[in-house]
Amino acid sequence: IDNATVMAAVDWLPTICRLAGIDVPTEHKLDGEAVHDVLTGAWRPRQTPLFWEWRFRIAGEPFHHSPELAIRDSNWKLYLNPDGSRVELYDVTLDLTQLDNVAEHHPDIVARMKQQVLAWAAELPPGPRDPGAGQRQLPLPGQKPQLR
Repeated sequence: IDNATVMAAVDWLPTICRLAGIDVPTEHKLDGEAVHDVLTGAWRPRQTPLFWEWRFRIAGEPFHHSPELAIRDSNWKLYLNPDGSRVELYDVTLDLTQLDNVAEHHPDIVARMKQQVLAWAAELPPGPRDPGAGQRQLPLPGQKPQLR
C-alpha cells in the first residue's frame, strides 16, 4: 500500500468479500469499495467519495473541532454542519494540515459536495447528538478568531 491511495475502514468488507469470491447481496448498500488491487501494490484513484459524521463534542480545549459532517472526494475535503453552517473546503494535496479554507474560492465544488454529503446524512439512522456538536472553533495559537 502506498502513501497516496485513499482507503478507509468501510473498504474492508467489500475487499475481503472480493478476495474470498463472495458476492455482496445487492440489497446491501455498502459505503466502501473493494480495494484488493491496492493491497497488492497497485495505485488507483478512489472510485467513490468517503463520508463521515461526528455527532459529539470534544472534551477540553481543542484548538479546532470539526463540523459534524465531512466528505472526501479526490483531493477535496468538505466539512459542514447538517444545518449548512461552518462550510470548510480544503485541497488536501496542497494543504495537508487543513488550515486554508478555500470554500469561497470554489463555490461549484462546495455546492456539489454539500449536496452529496447532506443526501448521505439524510439516510443515516437517528441517534444521539450532543448539543453544540460541530460548533466550537478556536483559533490556532497566534491567530485571531474568525468572526463568521
